[in-house]
Amino acid sequence: MKIIRFIIQHLHNEEWFQFMAEFKKEVEATGGKTLNIEALFATWLVLFGKADELLLLIRKSQFTKAQEDTDKERDHIFSSILKTVEALCHMPDTKVQTAAEALLIVLEHYKKDILAGGYDEESGAITNLLQDLGGKYAAEVGTLNLSVWIAALTDAQNRFLALREERYNESALKPKADLQKIRLRVEHYYVTIINQIDALLLAAGYDSPDSAPAPGIVDPVYNFAVSWNERVKNYKTLLAQRKGRKKAAASEQEEA
Repeated sequence: MKIIRFIIQHLHNEEWFQFMAEFKKEVEATGGKTLNIEALFATWLVLFGKADELLLLIRKSQFTKAQEDTDKERDHIFSSILKTVEALCHMPDTKVQTAAEALLIVLEHYKKDILAGGYDEESGAITNLLQDLGGKYAAEVGTLNLSVWIAALTDAQNRFLALREERYNESALKPKADLQKIRLRVEHYYVTIINQIDALLLAAGYDSPDSAPAPGIVDPVYNFAVSWNERVKNYKTLLAQRKGRKKAAASEQEEA
C-alpha cells in the first residue's frame, strides 16, 4: 500500500488550499509522532500558514462585492438622472424644458457606454460626462436642480475608481507570485512526508495494494493511509473531470 499520487500543481489555488487543509486535519487527527513525521510536519505547518496568509491577501485584492455594488450604484444614479431629465423635458416652464432637452442630448450620447459598456468604458464615459456637466452644461444642471444627483454620481465614480486602483496596485499582485513560490515548498514537504509514511507502511509489511493489518489489529498508520487515499481520489477525479470538459470543448470547437 502507498499514498496515491497525482499532479497537485494542477489544482487551482482554492482547491489546493482545501486539499492541504484536509491533509493537515488528517495528520493532526492521527498525530505527527505516530506517523513519524513530527519535524517535517512542523516545517510544513509553518509554510502552509504563510500560504494561507498570501491567499487571504489575494482574495482581498480580487474584484470584490464592494466594487460590484458600487458599479451598480453608478448605473442606478445615471438612470435616475436620465429619467429625471426626460420628465423635465415635458415641463411647461420653457426655461426648464430647454435646459432639459439640451442635457438629454448629452446623456443619450453617453448612455450606451455607461449602461452597456465594460467597466473601463463606463468609467471613461462617466468621467467625460461629469466634466461636461460641471463645465459646458453647468448652467443647465443648475436650472434643473441636479447638483445633488451629480454629486452622488461623482462620489460613486470616485469610490469605484479607488477600488479598481487597489485591485490593480502592484502591491496587490505581488502575493500571487509569492504564493506560487510557497506552494512549491509546501508541496515539496508534502511529498517528503508521504514518502516517509510510505516507508512506514512498507516496513510494517504493507507491500501490496491489498495489504491490510491482521484481524483484530488496529494500525493508525494504515488507517491514515486508507482515509487519506479516499480524499486524494476525490481530487484526482476533480482534475480528470476538468480535463474531460476541456477535451469536449476543444472537440466542439473543431467540429464547428
